[in-house]
Amino acid sequence: MMLSLPKYDCYKDSGVDWLGEIPVHWGITRMANFGSFTKGKGISKNDISEQGLPALLYGDIYTKYNIKTDYLITTVPNNITSNSAQIYYNDILFTGSGETLEDIGKCIVYKGNSVGYAGGDVIIFRQNKCNSLYLSYLFNSSFFNEQKAKLAKGQIIVHIYSSKLKTIKFCLPPLEEQERIVKFLDRKCEQVERAIALKQRLIELLDEQRAIIINQAVTKGLNPNAPMKDSGIDWLGDIPSHWEVTRMANFGSFNKGKGISKNDISEKGLPALLYGDIYTKYNIKTDYLITTVPNNIASNSAQIYYDDILFTGSGETLEDIGKCIVYKGNDIGYAGGDVIIFRQNRYNSLYLSYIFNSFLFKEQKAKLAKGQIIVHIYSSKLKNIKFCIPPIEELEKIVEYLDQKTAEIEELKEKTLQQIEKLKEFKQILIAEAVTGKIKV
Repeated sequence: MMLSLPKYDCYKDSGVDWLGEIPVHWGITRMANFGSFTKGKGISKNDISEQGLPALLYGDIYTKYNIKTDYLITTVPNNITSNSAQIYYNDILFTGSGETLEDIGKCIVYKGNSVGYAGGDVIIFRQNKCNSLYLSYLFNSSFFNEQKAKLAKGQIIVHIYSSKLKTIKFCLPPLEEQERIVKFLDRKCEQVERAIALKQRLIELLDEQRAIIINQAVTKGLNPNAPMKDSGIDWLGDIPSHWEVTRMANFGSFNKGKGISKNDISEKGLPALLYGDIYTKYNIKTDYLITTVPNNIASNSAQIYYDDILFTGSGETLEDIGKCIVYKGNDIGYAGGDVIIFRQNRYNSLYLSYIFNSFLFKEQKAKLAKGQIIVHIYSSKLKNIKFCIPPIEELEKIVEYLDQKTAEIEELKEKTLQQIEKLKEFKQILIAEAVTGKIKV
């Protein structure tokens, strides 16, 4: 697709190693030459309110926006904004902190008419010489990201500073050409984003299909002609007549993780689980723990054994609170704070993980959770949720069936995710080629 696009007639050596040759009529500059920097302050996640003035936290740039935004989603009380830095139309807003070198310094251009307010670790770049949207494409290009990564500092938390950003050299076409490139990239990126959205919708549908299959199997069984009875539980309704109703309190015990936080993560050490890992790194089960922590940190935490079921005790939404996995690893693991450990040996633990992650069970967890910005659930609540369970032989068949069906769905999801990654790569290449003059648009 890109190969069909023409190149410029004449190029010159840019004098910048990472740029190579650029169109002969383009120049080389730095942000220090045509703009100024300020820094956000005085607003944190704890200040967010349902009403108030528009604000930007540095984390919002990673999660809520891409290239540009016409409005700021987050709001904070008026009195909080009086101590922060103002954001104006056409300001370019960088993240000053992040978790990875690859993403550090991601930026957006603000195209809103209302004054906004920037929290800590937002770097504001203000200028009026160039097309600000062109600059946002340029500053988010793969080439420019590599330069930001080289100048960043830190390991667990990565930082970049305006004093470093302003020294990065880049190429710049005449203003009229900047505007032409912006129109081209807007059009092409919108096409790519639409294609990505369709793929993401397919993934959502696959997740819905998976949830329906699991819910049906763990509440009604595999035999559609099985005699049914009233479970006596409103949310369960009828269940197979030979199934039982039970609760976790009847056949297992609870423990709680402790003593490990995000700051304790190390490249080497003993396998560990943070509650956030359950949301982001695992699904239903895992044979190993990705995170590691030093031995001395692990010694002060709670141990995880084969077949333990591990719940999240904290989260951001009622819908996801209490997500769980079963640990199928042979090595002893170590659980950090807000991980709830459920240990039992009566039933197939994988079956229990399926039922505890079913959407009907999720609804019960959500009803028992507490909190608004940060949601919590406790073992004292989890242990009393009633659910149905089949005889052991039937239970094993359900696990085998669900393993097969979920594996098929996961394979389709994986292929779709790979397609999404290819589309994202294409978009990045297109942006990089356009803003460095490798293609003429």
